[in-house]
Amino acid sequence: MYRETLIEQKKLLEEKQRSCERIDISELMIEKREAEIRTLENKIADLRNYDEVCKKRREELKNTSEMIETILAEGQISNVNLRMIVRRVTVYHRRNYTD
Repeated sequence: MYRETLIEQKKLLEEKQRSCERIDISELMIEKREAEIRTLENKIADLRNYDEVCKKRREELKNTSEMIETILAEGQISNVNLRMIVRRVTVYHRRNYTD
């Protein structure tokens, strides 16, 4: 009887140890998945930011193309259009040096 009790205790201790090992492995897996989730969330935020930048740039290009179409339709560059072009070139030129 005593020997059987000792064997049973040993089995219980071994099972408890395996259970603790499984818990450690599970915790590591959870930490890894949480890190992956944070990485994906950062990528999503970056893509949303990139999308906004693309939309703004697309609108700027649309405005520029409309201005060029107006110039071509008139057959000459008006004072206003010339000033708008020079202002955009100057701003773009300055941004390149400040970035």
